[in-house]
Amino acid sequence: MHIVFVSREYPPNPMGGIGTYVANMTRVLAERGDRVTVLTQDCSAAPSHGFDAPHVSIEGRLRVHYLPFVDGAWNLLSEARSPEADALARRDTVAAFGPIVSAALEKLLSAGDVDAIEAPEYEAPLLHFQSLRASLPPSHPWQKVPTIVHLHSPSHMIFEANDDDTQNRWVRARKANEALSITLADGVLAPSAYLARQVTQWLSLAPEKVRVIPYPIGPLLDVPEGAKVVPGLCLFVGRVEPRKGVFEFVEAAVTVARSVPNARFRFVGGPHYRGGKSDGVETAELLKSLIPEALKERFDFAGKVPRETLGAEYARAGFVAVPSRWENYPNTCMEALSCSRPVLVSDQGGMPEMLEGTSAGIVAEGASRKGLAANLACGLAAMLEKSSAELDAMGAEGRKRILEICDDARITALHRKYYAGLVRTAASRARPRPPSCGVLLFGEGGDDAALARAENSVICQTADLACRLVAAPPRAGRSRLFERIQTDAESLAKGDVPLAERLAALPLPEALYMGSILDALPPDLLDRATNFFANNPDAGACALRTIRRGELCAAYRIEPEDLARPALFAERWVFRGSALAQAGGPLGRGYFLSDALRDAALRILESGWRIGMLPVAVEVSADADPKIRQPYAFSAKGDSERDVAVCRGAICPGPAD
Repeated sequence: MHIVFVSREYPPNPMGGIGTYVANMTRVLAERGDRVTVLTQDCSAAPSHGFDAPHVSIEGRLRVHYLPFVDGAWNLLSEARSPEADALARRDTVAAFGPIVSAALEKLLSAGDVDAIEAPEYEAPLLHFQSLRASLPPSHPWQKVPTIVHLHSPSHMIFEANDDDTQNRWVRARKANEALSITLADGVLAPSAYLARQVTQWLSLAPEKVRVIPYPIGPLLDVPEGAKVVPGLCLFVGRVEPRKGVFEFVEAAVTVARSVPNARFRFVGGPHYRGGKSDGVETAELLKSLIPEALKERFDFAGKVPRETLGAEYARAGFVAVPSRWENYPNTCMEALSCSRPVLVSDQGGMPEMLEGTSAGIVAEGASRKGLAANLACGLAAMLEKSSAELDAMGAEGRKRILEICDDARITALHRKYYAGLVRTAASRARPRPPSCGVLLFGEGGDDAALARAENSVICQTADLACRLVAAPPRAGRSRLFERIQTDAESLAKGDVPLAERLAALPLPEALYMGSILDALPPDLLDRATNFFANNPDAGACALRTIRRGELCAAYRIEPEDLARPALFAERWVFRGSALAQAGGPLGRGYFLSDALRDAALRILESGWRIGMLPVAVEVSADADPKIRQPYAFSAKGDSERDVAVCRGAICPGPAD
């Protein structure tokens, strides 16, 4: 098989757990005979640079392409810049890596020998390609190459566990991007059942969509022979950050240290800064301030150490603590067990799954932070009471367990079987395109030139398109494709049938664009929209990019609380007709088109449909936001926006945002 892995984390780039997994998984697959390609970020220390000069190893079976992306100050390099990349980077810089990945994948797929593509959910590096692929015909060759999203660390879960701001623009953008990447994937992998359950609940996924396969063990650490264990020494390895449970652990350690004279605690790992690296406080310094002066000498913060010496760190410890508030399937716990060290772990991650059926460690319940600290204290006391013989026996049992469940050959076989199953499914999948599409354009006038442009842009989409211009003035010689529905305040005052009822009486096509008569539609809009709905039967709507005053906006939003807030930019949508009908029709509360569109998207979400994004851009007028006069509309734009937000429960009534 030929598997392509996409990850910004890959040696010699800075790495965390994702990079460790990708480096190990690609190596073991290549060593066992598969062809593996890695698309990663370029850096000055990379052994080669650019797509056309891959670094080749393992007898030609492992090829790594280092793609230009950003400089050391996180500015996009000239080779990576484009209007699209710039638009993506305005919300979250890492999103701009997507177009670079797509360009590289297109070159690889043109050779026709890629079997599957895998990428992490973190930062959603595959989303751009997935969106492009979703808008191509179901029969397109790319549809036969499954995409797999491997769950490691959803960004918002990390930020929540670190007590960081989850409501700022780029965190919300990343959460939305990661959610869409997961839902667009043909398959989803998770290293632990714990993480699989969390993501399944978050996105309402079918449980069978997520396959749990542990990480491969990878190269074992070098443990020096005859290393002497320091009695009472508890070791913590990992970035010293809140989500790792360091505050709860220090609280527990201080409590235990007061009554256990030989208890020692050593922290090995890189720094974390509360409030950001530039002006924040290092978390380790905050922890030190919580330790009483009389106990400080028994707490050692060593910082980051070379990997070559990690084996010796584990060998000296009586036991290892992994007290996280939130984890996936931490390498530090795998390392500790492989070095024959017993562990004290929280139950907020995949750590208990590593220990299942053994007595290799103690699990502290951590549903609440107060409870986690108390239970860690009990666990520490229990560990410190054990004899060296008991700890050695626990460590031996843990090593046997982790080497069995994370054996490289076993994990490789599970991955290859999983990939092959997805390839067979993709090859046999047949999806018909929706049979109809249409455009619903709103306006209160517009000159003949604007109407002619709207008509021509629609006619070029498809020969059998049904288009309705709402409240547009009559025009001689109008195409038979157009049906004009006129309504205004005067007709409503006379008791005429409201616009919503008129539209409800019309059959809704399966792909319906709703916009302004001044919108400039791209020629492939409806073709891509019908493809998207064919490829994603559970999608009820898809957001479009917009060009406003010449500037491209590539923002994407999925959370109801985001959709309900007044938009900072023009938005356009394509709706699945059956989903729109189920949600109550094309018009809801609101006085302006932007309100009606946002309300329709919210109602579709509430009806259980998913929302996606199309990688095409509609040029919209900078100032026009057509009014949609309805009996239940409001008299001012601010009122209607506010009502949409309040009635959806996204924000509380009060002063305008």
